[in-house]
Amino acid sequence: MIKEQYSLVNTMISYTNIKNTAHSGYSRYAFKALLTLALGTFLLGESSILRAQTDTLFWFSAPEVNRYHSSGTATNPQNFGRPVYLRMTTQDLPATVTISMPANEAYFNGGNPIVITMGAGETYSLDMSSFIENATIYGSGGLPGNINLPGSIENVLAWTSSNLFPADGKPYINKNNKGIKIKSTADITVYYEISVQYNMDLIALKGQNGLGTQFFVPFQTSNDTRSYPFAYRPYNSIDIVATEDNTKINITVPRPIWVKDVGSRPLGTYSIWLNKGETSIIPSYANNTAGHYQTSFAANARLAGAYIEVDQIEGSGKPITVITHDDLVQSRFSLNPDYVTDQLVPIEHIGTDYAVIQGVGYSAFQIEDEVFIVGTENGTSFTVKRGPAGVTTNHNVNRGGSVHVTMNNQNYRVLTVKSDKPVYVLHMSGAG
Repeated sequence: MIKEQYSLVNTMISYTNIKNTAHSGYSRYAFKALLTLALGTFLLGESSILRAQTDTLFWFSAPEVNRYHSSGTATNPQNFGRPVYLRMTTQDLPATVTISMPANEAYFNGGNPIVITMGAGETYSLDMSSFIENATIYGSGGLPGNINLPGSIENVLAWTSSNLFPADGKPYINKNNKGIKIKSTADITVYYEISVQYNMDLIALKGQNGLGTQFFVPFQTSNDTRSYPFAYRPYNSIDIVATEDNTKINITVPRPIWVKDVGSRPLGTYSIWLNKGETSIIPSYANNTAGHYQTSFAANARLAGAYIEVDQIEGSGKPITVITHDDLVQSRFSLNPDYVTDQLVPIEHIGTDYAVIQGVGYSAFQIEDEVFIVGTENGTSFTVKRGPAGVTTNHNVNRGGSVHVTMNNQNYRVLTVKSDKPVYVLHMSGAG
């Protein structure tokens, strides 16, 4: 058995621009475990402790889950993308929580939002599996297919549409209506749990700290996606959710992307328009003529360093939220894969000082701990210390650049990053 752990650190728990420190909890999986340190939050392998952002307003989208994991095939998938849960916890006050899909109101939950009443200090687990799919009509062999299930919450790439030159002059790329809004009358913490067999992860929702108008996107670029070369292959993408109508978003990608109904598009800047609750999925591109998804498995094709900005001249100028989706990242030692997904925070909430804790290796001499630092300003300098031995290296990175630093040594238990300008930091660690 192997254990895979992936972690993403790119903001402070306190959002004070002083220190980003990793805190760990555990989440057990059957063949391996996935560690996600997401924006200052850890998930690791054995109990289930997750510190999400406390707030009264949350936006996100439920990323697509491939159906092939654990020897599935096109005609015999091994899962149907479920179960999935929303885990909500109140603080000192009772709360009424309303869950809705603003761009899909007519079909979500029979046309009604979900309303939950919670007492003070209470945790509520909402099983959302019935909102994922109906296996009897969900495409051939239970796969996503092109049968758009309007009541599903899953943000499926096959169900999107694109038009780069519409008559109204408001282009869109891989647009869907799967944005989810959670509104509470008092502070709560929320995370979205993907509990699909052998392919689990948690998204710690960041509340209003996850809403913003400027984002850089960190991705791991050392491990490929497990090669399931089927029609609806696993993929990596940037998933964007608009919180207001008539929002213009400018997306600068450093590598080619796939636009459904159009084909591949080169690196560069693209402008799209979304209404409240609409989503846009931006995947990396590969020529996959045998399947419906023209998406890449290659580690170096991921959209690390992409820049996303809400236009402040045209459109609403209102905040968006961004989910990173990296399905079936494969261990280099065991070859076993796992899900990596989380919600980013905007540039205004990242910092300059980070601490990263090494995960558990496949063995004492087979450790997959990789750290990726993404710059937000040109001429950024930062120092990395790995210890406790205290090995120090100095680095430079420009705006949108990504630097890879390894912790693949049993003596590198802790790594710190100290930068002269704000940076995003992603930590990926593996074992099993």
